[in-house]
Amino acid sequence: MAGDNTIVLSESVDPTYWTTGAEIIIAPTGFEPMEKEKMTIASIDGNTITLNDTLQFTHLGSEYSLEDGSRSWNISAEVGLLSRNIRIIGQSYPEIGEEQFGARVLVSKFTQDGTEYRGYAKISNVEFVRGGQEGWTDAFDPRYALAFLNHEDSVDNDEYNKESYVKKCAFNYNYNAAIGTFNTNNVLIEDNVVFRTMEYGVRDEGIGNRFLHNLVVLTRFVGIHKDQRQNFFKRGCFYFKESLDPEFKDNAAAGCERAGFAGTGHICSSSKRWSNNVIHTVQDGIFTNTYNPPVEVREDKDCVVFRGFFVYKAYDYAFYLLTHDTVEMEDNIIVDSGVGIHPFLIRPRPTTHNLEEKHLRINNTLFVGRNDPSQCDTDAEPSYLWFDKERNNGGTMWPGRNWKGYATGHAGLLWPIFSGIGVPLGKPWVNGKPKSFPLLTGQVYLNDNTFANFNPGQCDGQFDSAIRTNPRGDDMQFPIISTGTKFVNVAESSRVWMDRPIMKLVVNEHCVDMHCDGLKKALLIDTDGEIIGDGIPGTIIADAAYEWEGNPSAGLGYYRVPKTMVTTVSGDKIEYEDKLPNTGIVRNEQCTWVEEWHAYKCHGLDHRLLIIESMDIDTLDRRLSPVAVLANPGADGYIDLINGPQDFSCCFGYACQKRVSNFYSIIATNMMYEIHLTSTPPIHMRYRVKNNDGGNPVLLKVYFPKPQRIDIFVGDRFVSPNNIDLTSESFSMLPADDSYIPSLSSEVEG
Repeated sequence: MAGDNTIVLSESVDPTYWTTGAEIIIAPTGFEPMEKEKMTIASIDGNTITLNDTLQFTHLGSEYSLEDGSRSWNISAEVGLLSRNIRIIGQSYPEIGEEQFGARVLVSKFTQDGTEYRGYAKISNVEFVRGGQEGWTDAFDPRYALAFLNHEDSVDNDEYNKESYVKKCAFNYNYNAAIGTFNTNNVLIEDNVVFRTMEYGVRDEGIGNRFLHNLVVLTRFVGIHKDQRQNFFKRGCFYFKESLDPEFKDNAAAGCERAGFAGTGHICSSSKRWSNNVIHTVQDGIFTNTYNPPVEVREDKDCVVFRGFFVYKAYDYAFYLLTHDTVEMEDNIIVDSGVGIHPFLIRPRPTTHNLEEKHLRINNTLFVGRNDPSQCDTDAEPSYLWFDKERNNGGTMWPGRNWKGYATGHAGLLWPIFSGIGVPLGKPWVNGKPKSFPLLTGQVYLNDNTFANFNPGQCDGQFDSAIRTNPRGDDMQFPIISTGTKFVNVAESSRVWMDRPIMKLVVNEHCVDMHCDGLKKALLIDTDGEIIGDGIPGTIIADAAYEWEGNPSAGLGYYRVPKTMVTTVSGDKIEYEDKLPNTGIVRNEQCTWVEEWHAYKCHGLDHRLLIIESMDIDTLDRRLSPVAVLANPGADGYIDLINGPQDFSCCFGYACQKRVSNFYSIIATNMMYEIHLTSTPPIHMRYRVKNNDGGNPVLLKVYFPKPQRIDIFVGDRFVSPNNIDLTSESFSMLPADDSYIPSLSSEVEG
């Protein structure tokens, strides 16, 4: 506790090294990285250490558990020993605070007179003091406290005794990264303590290096330190963006002003298994961005896994995943973070019409909204946040707190974004908002996860949400499919939250004259009814008819329905109440509106995602929307209008709008749908119902203004029309008749 001068360690330490006069670093456990404390041991008695001064801040050290006792976690400040007998010391001189020019050790190779000399280093129990030289971070000249450059392979138990490792060392105040490995492979980095680095803590650009039981406390963000005008980049206490197949176990990162771990993830096919890594007191826990700056591709991972991480007190995101890879997550614990998981998968651009199946799968993960709801330190902003607000205009923060007039607080999981590219105008990322059209595929699978302590009435009246739409996913919120989800101490009102569409995007340079679709097309498939709460399988759907015939700026109402849908073949008007009296996504009598969610919960309907895609060359230029999707035309009809993705071009006005003609609709199976486009249909279109393999059929009736031949294919297989004239030697059809219309009981796809 603050004011105490003793601490009690949870593990025994070696009295040979932990002695009177030795320096230690105590990690912070709140949201503020600068609450680390460097102390000197005045005396030690077993596991009890008396310090040379009193503590300025409280450092947690307790076991916590869920209300039902099913899961527990430990939050305790790490304590690292900084003193060693062997010391490499950067000279202290009057200008060092400004110049930040410390000592460095380089392990590398060089060639002289035709002979190659290759260095190696076995470094253990060494203290590096004032190491590294600020600003020299490039791989060709890494002026870190210790860097391995073009070392190539280290061989364990090498016959010439030339293996390399770094063990039980301390890096005590650094002006750059503490350790870097570049074109260096299979080096063991174990049991090291790192205190105060700049931009990076430990950086790996090698293959198969092993990082075991290391502690990094306080990595400063260079943008703040040098008061830069703008700096959108997210480095990390552990920076593994160019690393391939490392081993990463039992490490801890605390007090990172940007990310705790920045990297692309562990390759799924690896035989190594990451585990027991702790990250806390950071802006972002795990930060992945394979888009900008681009990753040097050693080999395509295709699938990455994040396993065995415990992340707490991440002010913005515990996991921010902007990646072109499929992501698997399992056995993680997330506590007291602004957002638990932000899924943001990219590539290929939908304008290529290429299909690349991607997903995020989350298994056996614990999401805890508030570790201790009685403590409101979540509202005490960390000291680094001024830079995000003043220099980056909020672009590098989680924007969803107190969003658009709602007292929104913490969120466990955000609905996923699947986008062609990640970010606007070359910046690394901005507010988690995509700057490209939605992909043609994507979903999140939840298996056996637990959400706990998400409730209304939190600090300053905020309400937390276990599962929430992404407020910046304006164009599409891809489906979530849940099995075995458990809630502990979660109010029913906090299970789900769906944000409302943003009105200011109804302008020419974005969604033109209607609400953007994304926040009105969210779908959660609850396979066992545990999220809905009644144990009956069902779905949760957004309010697609929000502001229908309401605010005229929303551009939504019966006047936007294509005239062909409400006109008979003889030209008479069909009354709306006779054909399409209901609005929004199709529902039945088992659907109930939940005001606290801004959503419907439904049973008895299998809602799925239907993607309508124009394959024509003018897909970016010719507007087809609003697209009217009508379920069960008649007295039970439900009309839903689809606008399509917004304009992402860099110009303004109608003449330069570029909006891909792909339309995402939530439909229900075992139903007939009538589809009308506002303008002339494309020559070539593709229709796909997602997440419905082996499921019930959907019957689509698509309006075409001209009675011309239309060919249907399922994949590459041509489907003959039911009224084909088999007696004719050429392709011809019998006169149209309702008897030829396919039925929902048909076994023939197409």
